[in-house]
Amino acid sequence: MVLRNAGGNLGVTKDREVRGGGTYAAEARTVAAVVGGAGTGGSVRSSERWPHWVYRSGEDPDYRFSFANERTYLAWIRTALALVAAGVAVDAINLDMSAWLQRALAVVLVALGLASAVASWARWARSERAIRRGDPLPSSLFTAVLAGAIVLAALAVLVVGV
Repeated sequence: MVLRNAGGNLGVTKDREVRGGGTYAAEARTVAAVVGGAGTGGSVRSSERWPHWVYRSGEDPDYRFSFANERTYLAWIRTALALVAAGVAVDAINLDMSAWLQRALAVVLVALGLASAVASWARWARSERAIRRGDPLPSSLFTAVLAGAIVLAALAVLVVGV
């Protein structure tokens, strides 16, 4: 079984050798699955995808790199959802701390979740553009800021809880 990428379509090709009388013939059957344009009858051109500033530059990369970038984006979205959920839980549950500190902690967690969601999209777009151009992947200061804020929030809970 051979995977081939021709014209934006990914096909699985099964080759069967047929030999007879010194001649060689190959019969191929292709089962095609359209990548990047399901239900459209073909693939979508890069210039038609959004955001335009990402897709109008460079060349279409190997789809595995784009999928890996998307998985990273989705992991950041899960982190953002977890932070928002933690903020809502801190606000809803009566903890053994002052009301203003509990409310402040809840607001910080929800704000971090919001910032993570926005930063994850920006990181995805910058990384996708770099992949398309063949540039080095961009670094992100936000990961250090997020880690520091989470550590400070955890320390606040530990200090007040003691």
